[in-house]
Amino acid sequence: IGKMYAAGLGIDKVADSELPEESRKEQRYQKAAGWLERAADTGHKYAQYSLAGLYYRGKGVPRSYKKAYELYERSAKQGHPYASYEQAKMLRDGIGVRKNRSLASKYFAEAFAGFRSLEEKSHDDKLQYRLGWMLYTGTGTEKNCQLAEEYWKQSAKLGNEHSQFALAKFWLDIGTGDLTQAVKWMEAAVEKGNQPAQYRLGKE
Repeated sequence: IGKMYAAGLGIDKVADSELPEESRKEQRYQKAAGWLERAADTGHKYAQYSLAGLYYRGKGVPRSYKKAYELYERSAKQGHPYASYEQAKMLRDGIGVRKNRSLASKYFAEAFAGFRSLEEKSHDDKLQYRLGWMLYTGTGTEKNCQLAEEYWKQSAKLGNEHSQFALAKFWLDIGTGDLTQAVKWMEAAVEKGNQPAQYRLGKE
């Protein structure tokens, strides 16, 4: 219910039709936060993760980076890789918690392992893109451009615009790979409205 309120799915808008759109959104976020809070208090890791995002962005609740970090930490301890990833970013940047790059690296590694396990079961294009990016940048794992390329290929074939752009940019930057296909991937990303792809293809 909390996630549906946050996304505005299945919500009757008639009663609030006279309110400005931003006010209606804020009301929905407030209701979402209430439901997510109930679930989070029972230890539900997915609710803790979603509620943390609301606190981080100040949607439906007063913005609190400290509260967001605490919720991400509680979710991460239960094996939620997305929470581990967000926790790692906050530790890396010192947001809501004292900066600790060593601990951030640990949680990035946990997130990478979790994403990889999820991808093996689902072959999800978003996970493939994320794994490719982490491998390409050496985030949570050893830098491995060849393996990053493979993940991006799989994701691009499934229609992921971010992987299409990343793979095309990688091939064009290093001057190897299928350059004709690189342009096609770039064009596919452009058609989906990907702004970095639009800029790069314009330069090409």
